[in-house]
Amino acid sequence: MMDFCDTEDNADSSGMVHNYEAPTKQNVGCNYKSVWEVLNDHVDFRDDTNPPRSVASTVPTFKVVKRQCKRTVLVLDISGSMASYGRIYRLEQAVVNYINNDVQDGEYLGMVVFNSTAAVKSLLVEMNDEQRESMLLLVPGPGDVDGATSIGAGLLQGIEVLEQNGQNPNGGILLVVTDGEENTSPFIDDVLSEIQEKLITVDTIAIESEASIKLENLSSTTCGMSFFYSEGSNALKEAFSTSAQRDQEISSLPITLYSNSLTVYSSDNLVFHIDSTIGDKTKIVVDYIEYIGYNDTAIELTLELPDGSFITKNSPAYTLDSLFKIVTIQIPGLAQVGEYKLVINNPSSYVRDVTVTVQSRSREADQYPIMAVSEWSAQNVSPPKAAILNAAVTRGFTPVIGAMVVATIERPAGGPLTYTLRDNGAGADVTQEDGIYSMYFTDFNGTGRYSAKVEVENDGNQPCGDEDDTAPEDVSTGSFQRIATGGSLTCDSTECTYAAYRDFYPPARIDDLSVRRKNSDKGQVTFQFTAPGDDLDQGNATSYEFRVHQDFKTMLREFNKTNLVDREMVIEGDLLAPKPAGQTEEFTIEIKANTDSTVYVFSLVANDDYGNTSPQSNIVTVSLDPKSGIRMPVVAIVIIVLVAFVIIAVSALIICVKCKTKSKVTAGNVVP
Repeated sequence: MMDFCDTEDNADSSGMVHNYEAPTKQNVGCNYKSVWEVLNDHVDFRDDTNPPRSVASTVPTFKVVKRQCKRTVLVLDISGSMASYGRIYRLEQAVVNYINNDVQDGEYLGMVVFNSTAAVKSLLVEMNDEQRESMLLLVPGPGDVDGATSIGAGLLQGIEVLEQNGQNPNGGILLVVTDGEENTSPFIDDVLSEIQEKLITVDTIAIESEASIKLENLSSTTCGMSFFYSEGSNALKEAFSTSAQRDQEISSLPITLYSNSLTVYSSDNLVFHIDSTIGDKTKIVVDYIEYIGYNDTAIELTLELPDGSFITKNSPAYTLDSLFKIVTIQIPGLAQVGEYKLVINNPSSYVRDVTVTVQSRSREADQYPIMAVSEWSAQNVSPPKAAILNAAVTRGFTPVIGAMVVATIERPAGGPLTYTLRDNGAGADVTQEDGIYSMYFTDFNGTGRYSAKVEVENDGNQPCGDEDDTAPEDVSTGSFQRIATGGSLTCDSTECTYAAYRDFYPPARIDDLSVRRKNSDKGQVTFQFTAPGDDLDQGNATSYEFRVHQDFKTMLREFNKTNLVDREMVIEGDLLAPKPAGQTEEFTIEIKANTDSTVYVFSLVANDDYGNTSPQSNIVTVSLDPKSGIRMPVVAIVIIVLVAFVIIAVSALIICVKCKTKSKVTAGNVVP
């Protein structure tokens, strides 16, 4: 493309002047900037980077590539610090679970261990039942722990495994697990360039806050994922499972329904649901720790199925691995749809810390199950920038809407915090009801790692759609639950600590201001928008500042010079009492119109208790003429008419081929 729309002063022709009054998503989302303004603000073009230049040819070239078999090398820390707090026990169990349940047949797996030096435990072998048994015998345990920490040595040994027999390491994965700071060469920095040159991906799992702060950079610069595990959670197994899901077919993925760490005194119980999209190879895996010097009995499980039957320790589906201290129940065939109750009995004379994981797979090989995937917007963030946590809930390419999505964030200090992610098109969320739930994270309280675990639930009580068979229909998902690991990010500046005492963040920008209704006789207009928070989209703002004017350009460029809506003009709503973030606000404002044909423009900002002010909201144009609604520019009207013709044409085509299309899935509802 040769030209882009631009400002009045810079456009090449009158036809390329940006129409900032058009009610488009670009104007609302990009603060009414033109395409060229948006492009120039990107890092690729900012400050005259990549200026225009002549190009000899625009003919594209293609490189045909073939997908390789997945090759992963585990790079495991066995330094002396891994003996602390039972870390080596948890690592041992997590690796066993990874080999048994996460690695697929046909994939290649190798294993390296490191402390002061590194050693190969296994070259790459193609996984099958026989090889799994052999690999399990190589998993390091308490007797292998000793020495200092050289992460670089482990990485170099992992590269050699990927290069065995002259193989190209390109596309291989190193999964590094460590709990320590590097104290013996070679270091990560010594081998990073080699890893990048050979196009190897590195996923990292940091055990506790003492692990090297360079792990996240190692992952981000090699297109890998980073995770954080702290004692008292099941995040270690969750991290292994999430790493294993890369490049796998969705229909074969083990989907996590429940994952938690429990302290069991005499007994405990939990409930989970199997929904209609899953049920194959359903496993309940419970790990427990038995420390050296104790000789006690194993925990015992009882599983009640939806039909009232039970699986107990005497059932064929029940397995106890006394070597690794793992109890597994594998439900035979396809698991029944419905509610399951698991009772964990502890016959021991002392308290047991256990981890519980429930996984299942697609019920039918040719159908997509409901999936949840979560990630941070960046792997390193420092105030005043905020991190965004996203969670995509889908069934195939169809969004699942209306779910309850809650994130638990572990921080360097203090206990974990919980947050609700929303799919309402406000705050951090870009598009309403697209199945992507989002939130801003601003509660930094120190330098270090912040990890996210997302729980998705639906009780099955969402509406099931339209009774009209010719209309798009929301299809109920029924009750379901999913677990997703968002990985970790680091905050490593002094502002990370100051954030607990200073208010770096204003309320989020309001970008869904709209007219709910108007009463031309009384000169009243009712507006609706989503409440922002005190800190972006979290908490409560302190006040709103509405502005009104008769000129769009003035409102856009000189907001503070427009007329302030005072409290006497507000018939409904309280400018000094904002609702909690995410709730719907309604304000009715009375205007003393000069004439019925007078056109007004409205916009607002939100303030917090520290005097921070949000960016200006989107702008709404209103006429009090009873024969008009919200005024739209002529260009916008033409666009809407053209879009309407396209919709009619497409609808006619769909009817002709008798293809019923359903739009979304509501967490209650899927729209196929």
